[in-house]
Amino acid sequence: MQPFLDALEYSRESLSVVDELAFDGEREKGPIFVDTEGELANCALDCAKVTAFAVDLEHHSNRSFKGFTCLVQISTDTNDYVIDVLNPEVRATFAKHFAKLFLDPKITKVFHGAEYDVKWLQRDFGIYVVNLFDTYQACRVLETPKKSLAYLLSLFCGVAADKQYQLADWRVRPLSKEMLSYASTDTKYLLYIYERLKKRLFDVQSGALAKGAKKDAAKERSGDHDVSLIRQVFDASAKTCALLYSSPSYSKSSWRDAYFKLPSTDRTLTQTQLSVFSSLHKWRDATARMRDESTNYVISKSLLLRIARAVPTTTRSLLAVTRGDAPLVHEHADQVVDLIARAAARGKPPGLDFGDGDGAGADGKEGAAGGVVGGASDTVRDATPDSEQSPGKKKLPEPPPGSVLASGGGSAAAAMMGFGFDGNKSQNKSTVGNADGAGSGSAMARMMSGDITTNGTASGSASIRTTRDKLDADALLAAQKINELLFQTPVPLSALFPRASGFGFESRPEPGGRHKRELVLSGTAMDAEKNSPDGHKKDNADDVATGPSPKSETVALPGGGSAPAPLRKDVNEKKRKAQALEAELAAATKARAASARDELARRRGAFARTGEESDSDSDDEGADGDKKNSGIDPEGTCWAFPKSRTTVFPYKTDNFFYLS
Repeated sequence: MQPFLDALEYSRESLSVVDELAFDGEREKGPIFVDTEGELANCALDCAKVTAFAVDLEHHSNRSFKGFTCLVQISTDTNDYVIDVLNPEVRATFAKHFAKLFLDPKITKVFHGAEYDVKWLQRDFGIYVVNLFDTYQACRVLETPKKSLAYLLSLFCGVAADKQYQLADWRVRPLSKEMLSYASTDTKYLLYIYERLKKRLFDVQSGALAKGAKKDAAKERSGDHDVSLIRQVFDASAKTCALLYSSPSYSKSSWRDAYFKLPSTDRTLTQTQLSVFSSLHKWRDATARMRDESTNYVISKSLLLRIARAVPTTTRSLLAVTRGDAPLVHEHADQVVDLIARAAARGKPPGLDFGDGDGAGADGKEGAAGGVVGGASDTVRDATPDSEQSPGKKKLPEPPPGSVLASGGGSAAAAMMGFGFDGNKSQNKSTVGNADGAGSGSAMARMMSGDITTNGTASGSASIRTTRDKLDADALLAAQKINELLFQTPVPLSALFPRASGFGFESRPEPGGRHKRELVLSGTAMDAEKNSPDGHKKDNADDVATGPSPKSETVALPGGGSAPAPLRKDVNEKKRKAQALEAELAAATKARAASARDELARRRGAFARTGEESDSDSDDEGADGDKKNSGIDPEGTCWAFPKSRTTVFPYKTDNFFYLS
């Protein structure tokens, strides 16, 4: 095929343009349906008389593994043909009549999006195409906003493309009148669009050349002018002709390629789910080949993801996931369930290496975090040989060499602290730099240990090696001390925050005014109660109410010091504070009542000694009181008014009056 393309010389008619283009859009007669060998021969004779004809194919692939061609539409300047290649007679003789026409370099074959059409002609009829003009490639060169045939029909012909039969089943016979009309429309306007595109390519090229100098218009349209844009489209179309059909194959990495073609939002499977995905993907391909069905009919992509996420282990649960969408899965339900169970037990798919992500532990099994594959948490590397990888696949970066991953590698800090690349603590005390191998460890580690001089070259002298060994010994000794202090002895929180106060020990503001007097009185009363004979009982009662005072604990620090114990939240703090406050208020109330009774008794005795008339039955409790307080309390706490014969004492304390 390639020698034909290399020797191809485009004709004058292929590279020239037509000034006046007219197309009425309607044929005098409708499309001609070809379903016999005689009609096929007449169609081939008509195509041999023209310099260009348009071609399109209708293909079916939903219920076939490889697919097959159902119709071939060919249009010339005068006729539109719809060839029924499902007819055994026509299919057997199609290549006999058209193989030479498709190879003829003098006849231009016009396609739109010919990539698949070229391969289907090779597969079903053994026909190869030479001198192809792909209108899709012309749209790419012109950089049109859209490149579909529907856009070209609307732009140049003013025809709205009918999408009704775009996904029709072209195996149906007989074809309806509407289906015939739809099939012929794809090629009916294609020759007119071909001429319009060449004219536009020429105008764009001519406009670029006419900016500098004016040229003879007749000479430009004679075919001797520069037609680089038109030739560029032909050259791009020739690359499409060079494509060769190859039968679908399945390799170890086929399931991986299919998985990473999914949208990123769907690539969220764990390792176990991905193992199920790979097994089902392989079973789907084998079943489709055996039954001659499309892989999408066996299990669609969406259903494949649903089953992989659900991991059903019983026939009932599997059918609940499929919901009747896959008849072949229902037919082989027991086999599929057994396949899923074995894949789930395996734990990870074959042909991949997983890095230490969130979903994989040291033993390669799925962790609690799920281990999302294809996201940022896991690193996926292809484990298949390079010879088995597809040629268009992007090669992943190679892992670091073994010398870098060897013990003692890594940064200077990692070596000093005794850690390697794997994050585990090294059992052997590795040096900062490798004395025998140049380039091990980081540049800073080698410079600090003497591997690199100030100008960046390796020293290699015995004196520097001796110095480096001494520095390594000192560094290891320091690292050992740091490990003992930081990793073996816990540091309490109080050592880091010495000013932190414990829960319930915050300092309170000193009260003032009446509250201060109450606290003073309550303090006096509590001291008096403690000195009383039954004071120890009250002390015990207060202790029960307020609770034991927290003990101050200390923790020994490295180096001989001590610090308060780490602060811990008291779960009963609110209850304990409420009980303490209630007991404090009760004690203050008792103290005030006792003080008031004592003061009242003292006033009674003082008045009885200084009054106009003393009652013989008056109390003698205030005989030793102060006589100068004969009627007015200097603090304004109570008032005493003398009466004849009967003594009445109105006493005011905290807005309450007491009469005696």
